[in-house]
Amino acid sequence: MDAVVFRRLAWFYIAIQVAIWVKVALFFAWTGRGMTPEHIDWFSFESLLDPTRLITLPFASPLVFADVLFHQIAHFLILVNVFFLAQQTRRFNGLTLGVLFILAAVLHNIGYWLTGVFVSVPEAAADFAMDVVLLFGFTFLFRWLLPRLAFLRNRRIPFLAR
Repeated sequence: MDAVVFRRLAWFYIAIQVAIWVKVALFFAWTGRGMTPEHIDWFSFESLLDPTRLITLPFASPLVFADVLFHQIAHFLILVNVFFLAQQTRRFNGLTLGVLFILAAVLHNIGYWLTGVFVSVPEAAADFAMDVVLLFGFTFLFRWLLPRLAFLRNRRIPFLAR
């Protein structure tokens, strides 16, 4: 991958994380945690077992809706970043990707760790591990899809393109 493109992708990812950190800091100042309590509850095991909670919790209040919407937009932008990383990389080194994705997951989660979003260390560790696995999974999914789907092959974002 071209160093300039990699640097642009890195800055794009860092900008997403800075936006998340600002949101986390605002919510911490407002609610005492980096997310609204309802949004934290949305990720609980009980919510996963009850689909109605997954659907109704984001609409508990305008603040919860804004929190959930912001979080999902951030995840979508991270996915876009991973797509362009997969698109621009010719050969992957698993060790290099592993280090990159661990760093990315640390940057993504540090605000949540510092503001008490996770109720336990195992929960925080599971979320961290899931983030790393998803980054790897989507990278390899996109690498598999790109040769098969011509309309994806040449997609560009002007500020990331070379």
